[in-house]
Amino acid sequence: MIRDCEAKDVDTLIAMSEEFWGHTIYKEESFDVESCRAMIEQTMKHELCLVLEVNGEVEGFICGIKGYLLANFDIMSGTELAWWVNEDYRKTGGGLKLLKSIEKRAKKLGVKYWNMLYMESSMPASIKSIYESTGYRKSESFYTKVL
Repeated sequence: MIRDCEAKDVDTLIAMSEEFWGHTIYKEESFDVESCRAMIEQTMKHELCLVLEVNGEVEGFICGIKGYLLANFDIMSGTELAWWVNEDYRKTGGGLKLLKSIEKRAKKLGVKYWNMLYMESSMPASIKSIYESTGYRKSESFYTKVL
């Protein structure tokens, strides 16, 4: 079942986020629980934090934020910040249900453009295939430099 994230879920999402963190380019940086909590709560305020619940347990989540396009305040866009499904529940359709659900929610909130990201370090071929098969098209590339 896909549902809104509730306050009781936040600690579970933090734990999942910490596991996700280990797959990112930022894994050498410390994982700050309170920063993560604040970001999750922010996505909840944006009404863009959904969880995958299986047998009463949260097994995945997707969250994002929304805002205006740079050159047109009449158009809203949104961006996924994190999308995670526990390994035992991958390839069960739960991740795709999360994706479709956040798209539906974003549209209901007036978002016209929804952006999904993927990391080169975390299943890029699988994620790219999911995005392309669900109608996404590559629009930008993201580069990171440590300063």
